[in-house]
Amino acid sequence: MVVVVGTGFNLSQNSNEKSTLACRGERYQIEETQDDGVIVRASLEALPPIDLAIVDPNLDQDYVKSVLQHGEIALLELDETKKGLESVEKLWELFHKKGLRRRSIVLALGGGALQDVVAFATSTYMRGMTLINMPTTLLACCDAGFGGKTGFNRFGVKNLIGTFYPAKDFVVDTNFLSTLPREQFVSGCAEVLKHGMITSRGNLESFTEEISSLLSDSRNSQGRSFDSSDRNHGILRRLIAKNLEIKGSFVKDDPHELLGIRKALNLGHTLGHAIEIVAAKTSSPYLHGEAVALGIVGEATMAYQHGLIAATTLAEIKKVLETCELPVRLKASLPFDHIFETLCRDKKNSVKDGQLLISWTLPNDDFSFPHIDYQLSKEVIEGGFGAIAI
Repeated sequence: MVVVVGTGFNLSQNSNEKSTLACRGERYQIEETQDDGVIVRASLEALPPIDLAIVDPNLDQDYVKSVLQHGEIALLELDETKKGLESVEKLWELFHKKGLRRRSIVLALGGGALQDVVAFATSTYMRGMTLINMPTTLLACCDAGFGGKTGFNRFGVKNLIGTFYPAKDFVVDTNFLSTLPREQFVSGCAEVLKHGMITSRGNLESFTEEISSLLSDSRNSQGRSFDSSDRNHGILRRLIAKNLEIKGSFVKDDPHELLGIRKALNLGHTLGHAIEIVAAKTSSPYLHGEAVALGIVGEATMAYQHGLIAATTLAEIKKVLETCELPVRLKASLPFDHIFETLCRDKKNSVKDGQLLISWTLPNDDFSFPHIDYQLSKEVIEGGFGAIAI
């Protein structure tokens, strides 16, 4: 059985049918059935021939070749520290040397940083080629690889340069996720929990339970992020499908983040991005999801200080993150002055009457649609940061 979100394609006849999930990027839609809560089809159209696949070299290359049975493969080592213009230029040069044209099809097979940069390079080369995303981390499956945002870091600002360019197709094989280092898998859980915190208490409780189940099984999984059983692949497949449905519901009505709807997805990211950027220059950096978790706690504290949530809600948010092994305090000291300076350069900021306004997305008590474009004083921001400082 192949699980499909929207109208999608299977990569090959030999893909593990219990772990493959595919979707049509532009539709952002999930149809329910009685099987797994997502649309199930017995047969799929073949994916169009891939001209070039950009692949993370840390993946099991034998398994990659078994999945990608046609098209040329190019390996590219790309993490957050290499997510810059130099990597984009390498891709443009590679596209040129390979003779790619506007109708060429490029597949990005890797984590969030690789997906962001390959998508940007693809969107700009010859004014845009066809892009297919195949994320291999939980974070990329539930967030970075889906929704149409591309970009790279520049001038000390995360994703400062980018485009909106939805992938034509989006395919997930959870076999890749089962081999992730534990900390990478846990990092992706932050985006999953965030989706619960901006939609409903029921979603948050369900996601917490499912993540806890996967993590508890991983203790005996011989280094894998979770035990690679049919049951766990089913849990993960449904978890990803539900998160794609949630993110898609925000993106479809506000694809370019102009109406405010999509800004709900920024919960934890304003402070989280600042922490990620500042800590990257130290000996104690954070993975993206870890920084987002810290950002959620800091921003929830700000919401509490402004009377937007109760103390019990703040405590619940911390407990959920800790249950899923995410940090709620910094592991090393970071100067608030550096954090605030980075916040002032955030690309989401605006200017009104000559005054810089930092845009905040803050949670509600019932975990429904959050407060967006909330304005806070420097003192409140420092108080929120202080709640996670050591």
